Amino acid sequence: MWSRAFLLVNIISMSWVVCIGHIPTTMGQMTRLTQVDMGINSLEGTIPTELGSLKFVTQLDMSYNSFTGAVPSSFARNETSPGLRLSVQGNRLTGIDSSMSTVLDNCQC
Repeated sequence: MWSRAFLLVNIISMSWVVCIGHIPTTMGQMTRLTQVDMGINSLEGTIPTELGSLKFVTQLDMSYNSFTGAVPSSFARNETSPGLRLSVQGNRLTGIDSSMSTVLDNCQC
């Protein structure tokens, strides 16, 4: 259960802080997020689909962790959502869903 204070967070900056484990799917409830930087840690598992529902996130850095699987198609944006700068290089991802062509120009994969 998230505290109400966590729901008001705009920016998460946690690169190089030796985070270990998985990203909780409940992070998708943090609807005010605009930037997430969790690069260069020891995070693992799949990238939660729920993060794609964060419509105000314009920068998402999950590079250089140990994520596996594909980048969820929920990150594909439409005309009503802002562009997403996505950094996922340095992981063990299997690919990007073809429906994500709208974010490929801004993807460091």
